Amino acid sequence: MRALFTVIFFFLIIGVCGQKPVVSNPMMNLIYRHVENPISIAMPGYDCEQLRVKCEGALFDGKGCDYTILAQEGNQAILTISAVVNGDTLAQDEYYFRVKSVPDPVPSFAGKKPNDHTISKPDLMVAAGIRAEMQNFDYIINTKVVAFDMVVMSPEGGYIVKSSTSNRLTAEMKALLKKTKRGEVVRFINIVALMPGGEKREVANLGLKVV
Repeated sequence: MRALFTVIFFFLIIGVCGQKPVVSNPMMNLIYRHVENPISIAMPGYDCEQLRVKCEGALFDGKGCDYTILAQEGNQAILTISAVVNGDTLAQDEYYFRVKSVPDPVPSFAGKKPNDHTISKPDLMVAAGIRAEMQNFDYIINTKVVAFDMVVMSPEGGYIVKSSTSNRLTAEMKALLKKTKRGEVVRFINIVALMPGGEKREVANLGLKVV
């Protein structure tokens, strides 16, 4: 689960006369929980091999200038970055990250998403199940729907609710969809997606009118 596009760059500028290093981060000091967040660390005047990095509040791996941070709990991770030459620490500072959960994935059925409101009967009949995918997110994260309920109108009045314990329609669901008529609304609710770190998260509902 590594970032496809975004790499966090740290530019540590060593001041003169014993001033502390200044750290600038274009990602606003943010990392995501249960994701391997890649970072690169550079300190002008020092080679990557001369840098020593420790991390508090998250798992940390790497060497030289390239590392990954994997936060699991808590809301903060702290990096301690040092430049060590011949056993002497010549510069050192701490850098603080905010830790946030990954945003909700967006569910879809036959390509229809929560902001869609209609579906054709042919599209309704060929769909196999519910998907959940990240949108406008810089990390490649695999999420999968593990449960959902489908609600359709009953011919006798009221509603029929059927449940799936996977991302796929059950045989009962398919049979109900086959009987739907134009103007009726099919709803998919209680959609649960499996997130990084094993978290099961309920995402947005879908409501589609058959046209």
